[in-house]
This record gives sequence, C-alpha cells and structure tokens, in this order.
Amino acid sequence: LEPSCGTGIFLNIAPEDTLITAIEYDETSSRIAGILFKNHEVYNKSFEEFNTGDFDKGFDAAIGNVPFGPRGRTAAKDRDKIDYKVHEQYFLDRIIDDLDEGGVASIIVPTGIMDNQIGKYRLEINKKAEFLGAIRMPTGVFKNANAQVTTDIVFFRKRPDEVIERSEEHTSELQSHSFNSY
Repeated sequence: LEPSCGTGIFLNIAPEDTLITAIEYDETSSRIAGILFKNHEVYNKSFEEFNTGDFDKGFDAAIGNVPFGPRGRTAAKDRDKIDYKVHEQYFLDRIIDDLDEGGVASIIVPTGIMDNQIGKYRLEINKKAEFLGAIRMPTGVFKNANAQVTTDIVFFRKRPDEVIERSEEHTSELQSHSFNSY
C-alpha cells in the first residue's frame, strides 16, 4: 500500500514482482503514476475515499511519505476517523487499519508524531501496532522538494486481532519507550 504516491517515487523502486496499490488525490500526479507504472494499481482518490470505498484491504506492507498538516475537505469523507485534525495522524492510523495481521508499515512523518507526549493518539496506535523503531532524518533532507520540515521514518507491525482486543495490556509498553533521547 502506498497511500499518497505522488508521481510514484516508491513505485519506481519497488521490486519487479511486487504489486502496489497506490492512492493519489492529485489528478495530474495520479495520471503520471498510472502511465509510468502500469504494473501497479493507481487510484485517483483521497485516502479517505479509498478507506470508505469498496476496495480490497489487508495489505502485507505499507510505505509512504504522507501529507502533513491540517486535514481539509476530504476529512468528512471518512466519518469513522473525523477526530483526526492533521493528515499524518489520520494516515498512520488508517494505514495500520489497512494492514493484515503482522503487516509492516514504514512511513515518513513529521517529528511531532514521535516527540509529542503520550496521549490518546499514541495509545490508540499502540493498541493496534507494535512500534518497531524510528529514524530521525537530518534537517533539510527534503530541501530539494521545497519542504523544510524535519521528519522521522517510523516502523510499525500490526498486532493480531486477539492482541488488539486485549490492548490495554500494551499501553505500558509504549509508555516505557524513550523516544528521541540522543
């Protein structure tokens, strides 16, 4: 799964025998990705539309550089997750929902996801997925893309359903992690 593929940077580096379901909201970028990467499934939809539509879910893996910042008009298209006010929280949560049990996600997010104090959002993510680690990217790594935000690459594995049901047991696991102690 690539939930915000742009013109297909991650599609371009995927192994040949891999089928990626890619979603891109921008029509022009979606068309370019679809033309360049015919061996993948590229949808011109918002991630919210994809998640509320009749599309197959249950992915083995997800990779992406999700949009950052306030959610706009597409937020109302996924009523189950309307509480998320910023894209990166919504995308990370829904990506984990879309994975099969044991599926792994590698997602580029702004540092706020890892730096914020433990709260409802991080506890909810921890109920559904095991935190495998994170890499803090150097400041300015996306300077060529006119983006001056500092980012982390976060890695999660979706927990089995029976573990999610007993999720309260895992909240102490997240609270014991010491994030970004350099």
